[in-house]
Amino acid sequence: NGPVITANKVLNNLTSLTSTKTDNLKVTTTLPATADNTFQGATSTLAFSFTGTQRTETTK
Repeated sequence: NGPVITANKVLNNLTSLTSTKTDNLKVTTTLPATADNTFQGATSTLAFSFTGTQRTETTK
């Protein structure tokens, strides 16, 4: 829960710890309940950019 535009957002509970696994990210946006009909038919464009950082090695 938070603003659509954000930076350095940590994604928790990821399962793709190896190269054969994947995680899916679901993004849901909603307008406030007080939004009136002036928003009807309006459009916008949103782009996502992700930067992956390799974690340091840990002993298992």
